[in-house]
Amino acid sequence: MVPSRRRRAPDDDRTPDQMRVDAVGDLARFRLEAGDLPERGGERPQMMVVADLATLRLEPGSQLAQMDWGPLVSGETARRIGCDASVTPVLVDANGEILHVGRRSRTVPAPTRRALNLRDRHCQWAGCRMPASTCTPHHARHWADGGGHELDNLSIWCDRHHALLHPENARFRRASSGLGP
Repeated sequence: MVPSRRRRAPDDDRTPDQMRVDAVGDLARFRLEAGDLPERGGERPQMMVVADLATLRLEPGSQLAQMDWGPLVSGETARRIGCDASVTPVLVDANGEILHVGRRSRTVPAPTRRALNLRDRHCQWAGCRMPASTCTPHHARHWADGGGHELDNLSIWCDRHHALLHPENARFRRASSGLGP
């Protein structure tokens, strides 16, 4: 069934534009998870966000993070991008010179994800029955704040409800509804 033609759940208050954006995100995630996309340099397609620790910790006055193709994003957006992504820490000096490149690590390892799926079974939003296998892990305490990927720091949320857990999204929901920033 075409995602935009599905019947809406009674509590689904997304706009048609939001539903289409969610559908495009689903398509991209399904293709990436299939594992059959071409690789460059031995890695699956990826995106890079450059941010300092102060930005990721949301410290007042910290710089914006930068996407690898140029646009600047808020610390909240950088945290959201890294929410369930492969993260490679890079240590730079005050001039931006690379001092050390760490090893890439998956924020939620496969065995932990399987245990999380078994524990939670479905999206943790009250009344939502979206199966865990189609949901996204959410860290109660973000990794930039010292949170790890232990089960007691994780829960499963469908894309629609996971987006509601991230404050930066509220600004976009208000703007699309005409309520302003």
